[in-house]
Amino acid sequence: WSAAAPSASTPKARAPPRRFPAAPAHARGGPCASLRGGAALRRGSGGPRADGGRRNDKDSARHIRRERWRELSPIQVDLVAQVARYHRKALPSADEHDDFARLPAQDRARVQNLAALLRVADALDRSHRQVVASILCRIEPARLTFEVFASTAIERELATAQKKADLARLVFAREISFAPVTPAAPSATGG
Repeated sequence: WSAAAPSASTPKARAPPRRFPAAPAHARGGPCASLRGGAALRRGSGGPRADGGRRNDKDSARHIRRERWRELSPIQVDLVAQVARYHRKALPSADEHDDFARLPAQDRARVQNLAALLRVADALDRSHRQVVASILCRIEPARLTFEVFASTAIERELATAQKKADLARLVFAREISFAPVTPAAPSATGG
């Protein structure tokens, strides 16, 4: 999936929206599957430290780099670490972050794309109740709309997702919106 906006020569045919089940990202395959999965599995590694301090996203990246990964090459491990590094607060910056600046342009784009999606996914599980069943993404020239299918009301998750969509707005060069889809309540008339 490319973050590039359609060019003037690109036909205006609309692709049907894609619905992504709420299965682990790494279970869906594709060229970035192991990178998505590794970063998603390690996104929570920033918990409290033994010395009482708080771990930050740099600690998560260091932890990922130290771990032995049989299924990932050293380059892929670095990419996973970079995605985890940017999943919460800091945005990727070649001017401010040496590790990110050292990546080839294609890998920097890959890290930005995956971190943008992981930030949104992380926000949609803000409550850690796993209430999101699936997501339908509508891609339009100026907007990405995520229809979020949930088992209950998810106002807090959507508010957090709107904030954490900052990187997605930059990377995909589109406005980002979220629309909740929850099961309809039974009608009072019984019909």
